[in-house]
Amino acid sequence: MVLNAFNAGAYQETLRSSSRANVISMFPSLNGDIWTLRDDGLMEVWRDRGADGGHDQPLTPVRKFSISNELLMARRMSNQRFILLLYQRELWFASNRSIWVYDTHRSAEPLASVSGSTLLSIPAGQAQSTGIPLKIAQLSLTSHDSAITCITSNVEYMDESRIDSRGFVFCGTDAGHVIVWKASTYERWRTLDMSNGDADVHITAVACVSDRLLWIGYASGKISVVDIGPDSPQSAAV
Repeated sequence: MVLNAFNAGAYQETLRSSSRANVISMFPSLNGDIWTLRDDGLMEVWRDRGADGGHDQPLTPVRKFSISNELLMARRMSNQRFILLLYQRELWFASNRSIWVYDTHRSAEPLASVSGSTLLSIPAGQAQSTGIPLKIAQLSLTSHDSAITCITSNVEYMDESRIDSRGFVFCGTDAGHVIVWKASTYERWRTLDMSNGDADVHITAVACVSDRLLWIGYASGKISVVDIGPDSPQSAAV
């Protein structure tokens, strides 16, 4: 399938994908690659060739893999799906009250050997080149938690020596809470209650702009900035 995907400066890139499913998410990695997730679970990694990269042939993904089984389970629970990429390799996929974490540089098994795969749009001849990333953790919220509405992390803003102690993943929820996970151990660490007991407070967006500043957006239009550094007033909570 050939897609006229994007304009970049004075040239237009043509992308070739093996899937016809809808693109439901795309995000950049720190090295400049673009990752796309399709509605059939296919993830593709694209690398721009630049203006002088030879555009006589369609661009093909440098890597592709499937999370189709987890996407199928997520679709049964919610129509909202959220993606986070850490260390340019660790993929966090969240939906409703579940989070799956994968190491995309390690394969569990080739797609062709997975019985009953839902990734039907990949031709049989290409199935061997589409792997299943190794699932390294599956995290679940409790029945008392509301559904996840957004996800972010401060990991990309710190050096490796500090990740074990201060590297976090933050999940906003529909009940005005931010659930904090330790990025290195996948342990639920703390819950920040931003609702102040108000049931009408709904978090719609979270973003880290440094290793210690967490921005939180709400359905009301309000925005909070929380200092999550070890010497901040929030250090007792995070």
